[in-house]
Amino acid sequence: MPISVLYKNNTYGVIARKLLEGFIVSGSITKFYRSTGWVTLGVDHIRKTSHGHLRERRETATC
Repeated sequence: MPISVLYKNNTYGVIARKLLEGFIVSGSITKFYRSTGWVTLGVDHIRKTSHGHLRERRETATC
């Protein structure tokens, strides 16, 4: 099943579900769409895969 994504260059696209993890890990996308709505990487909760590769990534500001 295809998934809608927002790439870092602010263009939208559609990718195969099996490719989503790779796009997230590589940092190529900033958002993807799931049944509950848009998920913003680094802000919204992302479940880990069985391989443990996906982690929620939040940037923290240092002063």
